[in-house]
Amino acid sequence: TFQTQVMKHQTPRKVLVIQLKMIGDVLTSTVICEQLKRRFPDCQVHFVAYQFTLDVISNNPHIDHIWKYKTEYRHNIAKIFQFIQKIRTHKYDLIVDAYGKIESYLITTLSRGRIKIGYKKKYNRFFYNHQVVRLKEPTGTIPLAIINRVRLIESLIGVDNNLYVPRIHLNATIDEVLAKKIEKLKIKGDKLLMLNITGSSMDKTYPIKYMMQIVLSILRKYPFNIILNYSPHLEDIVENKLVDSDALIKRSIVKDLKPESLKDYIQVVSRCDLVIGNEGGGINIARALSVPTFAIFSPQIDPSVWGFRDSNNDYIHLRDVRPEIFENSSYKKLKGLNYLLQPHHIKEPIFRFLDSVLNNTTNSLP
Repeated sequence: TFQTQVMKHQTPRKVLVIQLKMIGDVLTSTVICEQLKRRFPDCQVHFVAYQFTLDVISNNPHIDHIWKYKTEYRHNIAKIFQFIQKIRTHKYDLIVDAYGKIESYLITTLSRGRIKIGYKKKYNRFFYNHQVVRLKEPTGTIPLAIINRVRLIESLIGVDNNLYVPRIHLNATIDEVLAKKIEKLKIKGDKLLMLNITGSSMDKTYPIKYMMQIVLSILRKYPFNIILNYSPHLEDIVENKLVDSDALIKRSIVKDLKPESLKDYIQVVSRCDLVIGNEGGGINIARALSVPTFAIFSPQIDPSVWGFRDSNNDYIHLRDVRPEIFENSSYKKLKGLNYLLQPHHIKEPIFRFLDSVLNNTTNSLP
């Protein structure tokens, strides 16, 4: 068996996990590290990730070393090879490629790993000793993003029916100025709501005009302080929309708490009462900090991969209200259909969520 092959000489002493690109992906791949550490407590687990994502893993106790992959490497083959040369010196027993694209193929192939594991594709069998087929349908309530990552190492650790949700491990210290600002708001008694008002791009953003209608309904029932989180390159669009928003919304926004970096976002959201808005890295971070979340999915994103429903988390997707649209529809055709998910579709589930999380049994919509 493959497990016998891996264990033939010894249990893994050094493991390299590769996960490049976005924040949610990097955070989710930490479940691989945790599972490996539980199965092999004495092994060293190293992790390759883009530099801009490191704040979500910097204090993770299941990661012993982080290799910082810089954006400039993508356009400079010499620097990629210099980076890989440093990795080669560690002579990893096991390499787990959770990314599965050209950059990680290079790292996997040239890093001298004894055993190399990755997802099965038609053209990549030369890069790995062992290929894993991704599941396309979830078998329970756990998102496929987590299930498929654990499948990469299932042959080593066995089947685990208690899949772990990714966690962010906070540094013990927090910015004192930030802490005092939040403390003042908490003393007033109003709860703190993080609103992820945009996604990473406009095609992954629920129409801001619709979002403002939902937020206004929420504020008429619950006295929230709102912190806005949005992609920096969409700032002008957000600001223009806010100019025409209701006075209640403008009064509720706490401008001096807006996160200016990933580290800021993690610190601020860890002290929020809940997070709502566009699905993406911000929602994944909040969930990893045990902050209740309600996510609005873009139509082209499959909710079975990233959606999470339990007592603390919920989401809505256009498929929930207009399933006929998804018959024989491609990713390209679904992009831009965010507007079909109307505010009245969202109000009932989001108020049900708010009432549950905030221990309020009133279900009437304002």
